[in-house]
Amino acid sequence: MQTDTQYDPEQSRRNAEKIRRYHEITEGGLAAADEVLAEEVVVHGAFDGEETHGIEAFRERLTDIHDSFSGFSVEIHDIVAQADGGASRWTVSGTFEEPYDGIEPDGERKTNPGISMFRFEDGKIVEIWDREDTHSALQQMGAVPDDA
Repeated sequence: MQTDTQYDPEQSRRNAEKIRRYHEITEGGLAAADEVLAEEVVVHGAFDGEETHGIEAFRERLTDIHDSFSGFSVEIHDIVAQADGGASRWTVSGTFEEPYDGIEPDGERKTNPGISMFRFEDGKIVEIWDREDTHSALQQMGAVPDDA
């Protein structure tokens, strides 16, 4: 996040818009990823705790999620941005219709809240830290018992 960069309200506004676009991309607008993400973007902690390197790996992993969860959507609750970073709070949802990471689908709608933090360089997102309620998601998918 911002450390020694002077506050720039216009850059903060642009970054907030890029964070919003990022969530539109995760919702299904993968073709627009080049507009917002750096070619070598690193996503920490997303997708089952894995670290994803590069825009193509990001697209592939997100495609896997969309293939498993129909009607995948992102509801953005908050966005905070500054000159070289930002954060968002969101909830994703989708209907679990195809196997995901070896877990068989049940055809039911799943929801999962999370937060993301972003670092920008040269007007693009270069790093993302995602945290979501993975335990709850696994319980909803039947991979972890409710009482675990």
